[in-house]
Amino acid sequence: MQRVRQQQERAELLREKFIEACENLNARIIEPHLEEEDVFMGLDKYRFLAFIQKHFEQAKKANRGKLVMVKKYCGACHPNNSTMEFYFRTKEPIDYKIMPYSKELVEYRKHPKPVFAFAIIKDTPEQFDVDFCQGSWGFQAGGRFKDRYELRLKIYGEAD
Repeated sequence: MQRVRQQQERAELLREKFIEACENLNARIIEPHLEEEDVFMGLDKYRFLAFIQKHFEQAKKANRGKLVMVKKYCGACHPNNSTMEFYFRTKEPIDYKIMPYSKELVEYRKHPKPVFAFAIIKDTPEQFDVDFCQGSWGFQAGGRFKDRYELRLKIYGEAD
């Protein structure tokens, strides 16, 4: 019973530290919590850390600060799996455009794209594992207007 509880606590800790590492673009946050024999994304500990750090370094080049995680789903590479999409949290200016036929000036924002996304492969109380995802909801051009509106609220901080 205690072993199960320890596994649950460790899986929860890994989930939290992984999200924190991604939001802060720093693989060193999760590194002390990984055991030598751990396998993430089919990679051993050090290859996994190198893989995510490479993506973090690419994101840092944009120099736009911390990221915010949004849970969505994959529509291509991991069909119907939940995903964790990471977006830059920003206060971008509001854009306006004239609607055809009505000549009405409306506020709009383009569909934001995630910096990167991870599909959640295992998310049980005892295990947590992810895989890199390039078919996540945010990479798609469409999506329902309500979903895009909720996403913008979270990214642009208007709901805070």
